[in-house]
Amino acid sequence: MVFGRRSKSRTCDQSTFYTQLRADPAYQNYLGAVGSGLANGMLGILWEESRSKAGQDGFWSKTNKVINRAPPTTLRFKTEKDHTDLINGCITLLKQDRMLIDVRWNQVTKLRAQANNGELAKQLNAHTKPRHEYQVIHPPRTPAPGAPPIPDKPPEMQALAKGLAWLTHGVHGSTSAYQNAIFKYKKTGFPLGADAQIVTKIWMDLVGNEAGVPKWRIPVMGSMYPSSIGGTHLLRKIFLTSAGTGWPAQGDLKWEDWAMYFFSAIMTIQAFPDGNKRISRTVYLLVMQSGGIPFKAPTDALGKKLANM
Repeated sequence: MVFGRRSKSRTCDQSTFYTQLRADPAYQNYLGAVGSGLANGMLGILWEESRSKAGQDGFWSKTNKVINRAPPTTLRFKTEKDHTDLINGCITLLKQDRMLIDVRWNQVTKLRAQANNGELAKQLNAHTKPRHEYQVIHPPRTPAPGAPPIPDKPPEMQALAKGLAWLTHGVHGSTSAYQNAIFKYKKTGFPLGADAQIVTKIWMDLVGNEAGVPKWRIPVMGSMYPSSIGGTHLLRKIFLTSAGTGWPAQGDLKWEDWAMYFFSAIMTIQAFPDGNKRISRTVYLLVMQSGGIPFKAPTDALGKKLANM
């Protein structure tokens, strides 16, 4: 009787892993979309994720569900098929992330068109969240007998108070970081700058230093959103396509459209590993405050609809 030859075990280090993926058309397509810096970052994520799935015996297996807290520097495979399964799985994730980048960018493009034609402001005004749902409304103060009337707070202070109440509604613990972010980045006119740096700094201020928050969100099969690598590419692209925009004059209600655009676009792309809703809400309030317009809160349902969640 003739027996089949047994599959030989093999190994794969980081350099070999990178070389194999870089040679695949899926990686080349991904590279063309996001650029070399982010594409290399994705390879790093895939390598670290692969290492963490190695068993305690050092062998990688696609059925392994336990995260290895002390992963090996070189992966071992019991069979050639196991190695092929790993490479093919990474290629599939690259294809999926590339596809989701396009899906989410199409949504951002629609949102920008709606901002340009005034549709986002119309939806905001048709779906404004009632103030009592996020802010405790105190009755007017009665002056002491013989004292002069107590003047109302200036409109800009009222708008800020409403906005901060909405922004921090449901937040447990201190809310000072949110208020600090608004005061830190508020300016006259467009407050977010020419690139993604300010939005990223806001994330670091609010979320990025919390314990347990990873640097990146890895690609996951079946996810609605791209990885943080894909999301970072989209965040940069949002600002790239905003260059040269003629922002409204101070106090112009057209700022409602742009506040809604950045609010829903940031939720749409999910660029950060955590806290995307918090960042989008902070940016929304920041744009409204910097534009000098009265605060209006979008309903939760409207936010989910526009972000295609």
